[in-house]
Amino acid sequence: HCMFCGFCEDYCPTGAMTMTDFYELADTNREGLIYPARSMKVDLENLPQLPLTNYMMESPVLDVDPCIGCSKCVDNCPTNCIIMDVGPQDKTLKSGKVRNVENPYFDYTICIGCSTCVKVCPADCLHMEPISNSSSSGLTTEESPTEA
Repeated sequence: HCMFCGFCEDYCPTGAMTMTDFYELADTNREGLIYPARSMKVDLENLPQLPLTNYMMESPVLDVDPCIGCSKCVDNCPTNCIIMDVGPQDKTLKSGKVRNVENPYFDYTICIGCSTCVKVCPADCLHMEPISNSSSSGLTTEESPTEA
């Protein structure tokens, strides 16, 4: 099932696919595809049962201070791995009012590292960082403050 992450465009060795700004497949150049669908054969009886693994190379990281709690990252995430929850501290807004702003929290077990959240953030408070090779899977689930 397509998540509109754009990885197919990034990793296609022949450049046969392009995406629109709305993360939809804009064009496929059939001549450039290495394995046309009609030549692919799958042995359904002998498919290996492999665990699903997330091989993302980078994950989104939040800088809490500039976050304005707009939830654009939540609204645009193709895997729904982001929730908004009350942040750890009150913020003083430009108007001088003090309020508690909700911050995004990521479920890195379902994040695909597509960086859509980074691209749509109006406050530039999200950026991508390489996943450390020190952990066995490189993936963690961050608890939201209300779950702790």
